[in-house]
Amino acid sequence: MFVTLSIFAAAAAIFFWQEIAGFLVNTFLPWIREHVGFMYSVVSSLVVWLNKGVVRVRSSIASAYNWIKTNMLHCSTKYELDKEGNAYSTTVTVINDNGKITGTEAKRAISKWDMPQDVLVELTRNAQASTIDNKSVILNKVEEQAKKDLITLSATN
Repeated sequence: MFVTLSIFAAAAAIFFWQEIAGFLVNTFLPWIREHVGFMYSVVSSLVVWLNKGVVRVRSSIASAYNWIKTNMLHCSTKYELDKEGNAYSTTVTVINDNGKITGTEAKRAISKWDMPQDVLVELTRNAQASTIDNKSVILNKVEEQAKKDLITLSATN
């Protein structure tokens, strides 16, 4: 329970970091300097340390996004239902690892309830198979969340 709450608190802090940092720098630190001056250097060092950590996490998100965008050449999952109603997924991934192209294909039996809802609907309408472009889905979800969290995803040099 404590671990879950800690993860949730950390995620919330990263999400609201712009507001938190503004409060710390514009309100909290001046108050500390005025009322508890001997603690100012310790508290300001803690704020700087926290900011570096949050910046590092946000930068890691952008780096991972750019790595996927550049190095994941293909990633898709094909979903199929057989005549008995058994569900299968086949995921194909192709990665460019410093010029070395590698690929994997993994087929497995799954519960049809584990399929994305739109895929299941399509398959129950007598489609033979339905394929999802995982790379696009991943990139779109990260872009949407980054926009909400005010994270810049552009590659930095």
